[in-house]
Amino acid sequence: MKHILLALFVSLYSFTASAQVKLLARSTYNHDGTSFYLQDTTKFYYAPANATNCGQNLMDAWVKEICDSSYYYFRNSTTLAMDLYNISKLQYNGAYTQNTTSQYYYFTNNLPDFYVEMTNYWTGALLDSQFSYQTSNTTSITIDYGKYFYHYNTNNLLDTAWSVYFNASGAFYQMNKTSTSYYPNNLTDEITVWESTDSLTYTLKTKQKYYYNTNGLADSIIGYVWSAGIWNKLTKKVYTYNTNQMKIKDEMFYFNAGTQAYIPSTRDEYLRTDGIHIDSNYSQLWNSGNLVYDTTVKGGFIYTGDYLTHRYGYQRNTTTQSWEPQTYNGYVRYYYSPIPTGASETLAAEEKLMIYPNPAAHWLQCKQVKAFSPYRILTPEGRLISQGQVNAQQQIDVQHLTPGLYVLSIDQKGKTISEVFSKL
Repeated sequence: MKHILLALFVSLYSFTASAQVKLLARSTYNHDGTSFYLQDTTKFYYAPANATNCGQNLMDAWVKEICDSSYYYFRNSTTLAMDLYNISKLQYNGAYTQNTTSQYYYFTNNLPDFYVEMTNYWTGALLDSQFSYQTSNTTSITIDYGKYFYHYNTNNLLDTAWSVYFNASGAFYQMNKTSTSYYPNNLTDEITVWESTDSLTYTLKTKQKYYYNTNGLADSIIGYVWSAGIWNKLTKKVYTYNTNQMKIKDEMFYFNAGTQAYIPSTRDEYLRTDGIHIDSNYSQLWNSGNLVYDTTVKGGFIYTGDYLTHRYGYQRNTTTQSWEPQTYNGYVRYYYSPIPTGASETLAAEEKLMIYPNPAAHWLQCKQVKAFSPYRILTPEGRLISQGQVNAQQQIDVQHLTPGLYVLSIDQKGKTISEVFSKL
């Protein structure tokens, strides 16, 4: 599977030679308890006129691309082949600041199934409305899929949005209205949602109230539900930031109507060694019996400059209490072109580095690596586990490692080459 993926990425690297950094592909690996396997891959393509850069959200560690088309492949659980599941084709204005049309083609067993088109209408820089339609490849029948309308206040901030939904026959079945109010400084104050099943009468559903710190970042959001003619508290989300105003913790609480108090529910903590980038995160559930948070899931992130290149996920085995790769989305890899600043040599070398067996129980055999080259073995979070030199047979002893996922880094000719491996 890795050889198939490598061939796929070689074709991608020859496609784009733009000076802007583009996300070429994103691949997700699941873990079956023994080893990783490729679950899905998305390939992104760009027109020569597309001068956009790949966006990096450092607050939450996710990657956004403005591509002209993408192909999404998903592992067929029966044949174990990577089947084509979706093709997206996007059109923009000349500056690539406004998406005008989106076309989505869906496949079943690599055969066309249905097609969805979304047309966006703009007035100046403001999105007015969106109309979407679905067409069946079997019947060639086109039905309404969704319609969306937007209204703005005098400051050109969205204050009302209407969403119209249709059933499988294309008939109207529900309409939502969302209104947003703002503080005098234009920060969001309240977001209120109504629901209608006849497009005439609206019923209040939910509301969110926002509060901010002195730097204009949301430090809490109170959720309400409309019931018995009044707003009832439902949830509270609380955010904590470091001195760089980057999020380091968010907590979710549920409101107990009986005690009139908020009860802890979940918590996510983010470790940022440099104060900016997320090195690792820990997802926790409130243990009401012991009155503590239990960490159930954790993740690790690796960057090149500001560009996220690797993401790892671990889950706690409730029987052994040890950490294991997550069954789903245990490893995500991001591929860019050109390689982000400072990584050109690294990725070029990565493409030449081969280690086997992977997963490994006792030894890692390295190819195209000189004997006695210095190496380091790190956790996905970047914590050093061991270091030494590749032996005369180009091998590295890993039998002392506990089972899990690791990053092997080797120094050679002034370059650092890295590869991920799993220890059995």
